[in-house]
Amino acid sequence: MKPTICVNYLSLILAFTAAIPLAISPIDSVISAPTIQAATNSYDRYMKLGYRATAKRDYRNALVNFRKALQARPGDRYATTAISNVSSYAARRERKLVFIPGIKGAPVNRLGAGSRNPRSCLGDTTCLFALIPDNDRVLLTTAAYPKLLFYVPQTSGKQIELLFRSTANNAKTYQLSIPAPARSGIVSFDLSTLKDAEGKSLPPLEIGNKYKWNLAIILNSDNNSENLVVDGVIERQQVNPELAELLQQGSPSDRISLYTVNNFWYDAVATLYQERQAQPNNSSLVDDWTSLLESIDLGVIAKEPLVECCLAKN
Repeated sequence: MKPTICVNYLSLILAFTAAIPLAISPIDSVISAPTIQAATNSYDRYMKLGYRATAKRDYRNALVNFRKALQARPGDRYATTAISNVSSYAARRERKLVFIPGIKGAPVNRLGAGSRNPRSCLGDTTCLFALIPDNDRVLLTTAAYPKLLFYVPQTSGKQIELLFRSTANNAKTYQLSIPAPARSGIVSFDLSTLKDAEGKSLPPLEIGNKYKWNLAIILNSDNNSENLVVDGVIERQQVNPELAELLQQGSPSDRISLYTVNNFWYDAVATLYQERQAQPNNSSLVDDWTSLLESIDLGVIAKEPLVECCLAKN
């Protein structure tokens, strides 16, 4: 009888020991894997719904979906940023195209309004303007070669010089010097046309890097203090996959709204500029253009013509 009892006890012990990992590890994995996948699916769905609503300027619905995305993935920086960006727009309860500045950084000089910087104005009315928000600092782009827009007044200056360089130490300066337009108006400058002193083209902007640009109308080549000058800072940033997908697939109108709300100023204004060139009689585009410039206190040049210029590549 004793051997039989020992064998039975041993069998029970082995069975109990073998059952322990089955009671912990496999059951946990069975529960957690579908849960994680479900949370991921919910996050992706709500982020896309939020961006789609943003593209249609339905900011209140966008905010609801971004908050649901954050619940599915607590602490997510993309959802948190989206909520921050859209909240101000939702509070306005309107669908006009406006830009609410976000990121701060190095100061800019977009215009010379008398006391601010007389270097970009001749008298009280003839001013060189950069089409950027005056109360913002570092402005964002998603593009490897973004376009810069300026209002160039008619002056005695014959040349315009654009300088561009990384803010990193010992960075190369890329530049382009071209004849001034024959008439005043808003022109687009394509950064892919810039070259360094050796004739090498500007490489694509690196994600996360800041770059400084400087535009001058040369009135006196022997005395730079007499030239009209504006400057600013630009940074290329990567977007999350959900936003990137909609930017690639969306209509120009959708992209303009998404760029604007997500603080990609250079992309928003350049895309709208291109659409206005393609459809000059589209009243909706004219309204958006006026509204966008008024939102950054540049309504004074909203009706200025879009001028073809040798730097423009559209």
